Amino acid sequence: MAVQKVFPLSCTVQHYAWGKMGSSSEVARLLASSDPQAQISEDKPYAELWMGSHPRGDAKILDNRFSQKTLSQWISENQDCLGSKVKETFDGKLPFLFKVLSVETALSIQAHPNKELAEKLHLQAPQHYPDANHKPEMAIALTSFQGLCGFRPIEEIVTFLTKVPEFQFLIGDNAVAQLKQSSSSDSQSAASALQSCFSHLMKSEKKVVVEQLNLLVKRISQQVAAGNNMEDIYGELLLQLHQQYPGDIGCFAIYFLNLLTLKPGEAMFLEANVPHAYLKGDCVECMACSDNTVRAGLTPKFIDVPTLCEMLSYIPSKDRLFLPTRSQEDPYLSIYDPPVPDFTVMKIELSSDTYTSAGGVRQNRRLENRPEVWHSAVHTAGTRQAFGSGGDAACSLAPCRKALWTCLCRGIPGGVSGFQLPITRRRGKQSVQGDACGAQLQMARWRACKGVRTTCETKTITELKPRIRPEYHWLFPLAPAGTGSLSQAMKL
Repeated sequence: MAVQKVFPLSCTVQHYAWGKMGSSSEVARLLASSDPQAQISEDKPYAELWMGSHPRGDAKILDNRFSQKTLSQWISENQDCLGSKVKETFDGKLPFLFKVLSVETALSIQAHPNKELAEKLHLQAPQHYPDANHKPEMAIALTSFQGLCGFRPIEEIVTFLTKVPEFQFLIGDNAVAQLKQSSSSDSQSAASALQSCFSHLMKSEKKVVVEQLNLLVKRISQQVAAGNNMEDIYGELLLQLHQQYPGDIGCFAIYFLNLLTLKPGEAMFLEANVPHAYLKGDCVECMACSDNTVRAGLTPKFIDVPTLCEMLSYIPSKDRLFLPTRSQEDPYLSIYDPPVPDFTVMKIELSSDTYTSAGGVRQNRRLENRPEVWHSAVHTAGTRQAFGSGGDAACSLAPCRKALWTCLCRGIPGGVSGFQLPITRRRGKQSVQGDACGAQLQMARWRACKGVRTTCETKTITELKPRIRPEYHWLFPLAPAGTGSLSQAMKL
């Protein structure tokens, strides 16, 4: 049986309490744009959209040509779609999980175990650690996105200990003195002192934590009421976290961890054992296919303070931004390539002057915002597999000779069946922007003749490059589910 060329996906939405409410959530807006029958409840949080095959959120394939299947079932039956290297390395499974997050209130102080620890935790407590896999992850901002990531330089922590006596009281004089001395010591001594301080804080008696936190909140509130600026100790943020999680030890973590505010397109990479917490904003997130999280604050969920304090990487660092590289072959393409084999993220951003097609008629429409296409890919021994996301259209899955990807693009108006990847001329030869550095992404080839669509065939970019002509339009199949234009465009 021939592999189907393209079909839409129905993806899982997670309604965690920290998510943005109703239509204010990017996740809810994506759900509504991909499913015209979706009912968005304004008093319900829409926290995460999962695009992948994890058991807790296995996407469903929407296609009336065969019985309903989940994405994991389809991949199991069509493992060649992963490519031979990925199939062999990851045991015939999709090795990553792609998400969109809409964060209204802070997520927990947390870290993710490496593979060895993940296997151990899963064996000991599968009810809390459901996977035997590691979970390196990357968050890329769609809007202004605030989060905590990794330990601050020791000098900054010492400054907060001086300015925030409540913070120092919880850690204790001996541990504080050890940390101050370690600033001029070797890295191993500094890491040991940092672990001692953090462990003292996180293991503090609950009653004492509440007392000291209330004292700090009262002091900051009084100073703010008097017109004094308390941002040197993150006064506004601490009050915000205390309002969300009253009396929680995690409120003090802002003095240990780097506070980042990402602009759209900026990223943070969270390798194993790096402490972090997302605070507010919208992002796309890609990770190894796992749901293992070790928590220790800012959460009503299960916490495991001893494991977290033991597993963390106590390496202080100031620079936690992870920036993409621009493709030399394609100015529209940004690549986020972390040092893990499980995934790479690619962003294709088009100019706002973009050809669209509706009803088979070629139109030139200026879009209000620059459309974006997000892809996550797998690198294994030189093989790249593609799997993508973005906004304002249906998720879809497209297997081809060496690629498997979903597409959910941002900035595409409702009813538009696709947008053009511009064809440009370089050095006397035509090339396709959005080629994703040679990744063979399966596209639809359209040809307009007197305003009527006359041909439509599916080829990889590599196959079609030798015979590209200006009248061919490369379009992502982006029709909202139920409109029929996706099937029409691909002639399935």
